[in-house]
Amino acid sequence: MRRADPRASDEEIRDLLGSMVLDRGWLEPTTRIGVDGRSLSGGEQRRLQIARALARQPDVLLIDEPTTGLDAATANRVLAAIRDRLPNTALVLAIHELPQDRGILGPAWSSVSLD
Repeated sequence: MRRADPRASDEEIRDLLGSMVLDRGWLEPTTRIGVDGRSLSGGEQRRLQIARALARQPDVLLIDEPTTGLDAATANRVLAAIRDRLPNTALVLAIHELPQDRGILGPAWSSVSLD
């Protein structure tokens, strides 16, 4: 996380980890996870990458399949956290399965089907 924001406090990192549902268990701000988080599961790696992107507060964020492999409740929490933390960011998300509650994506959300 400190690669994304070297000034981030432990509390800010805990908050980001919690928003990505990575606060359940052993993962703490000081936990060493190896190169690119290889000790984490695929879903945990993906959520850690998203948390790093959120820490940078980008103006535009492209995310491919942010919810792959997540249960519906966790997927909704992750999508809501992305929108909540980046209210003024232009988001482009490639998602195969849209959330049932599209309100979590914000009022200006639109979708394009590539079927």
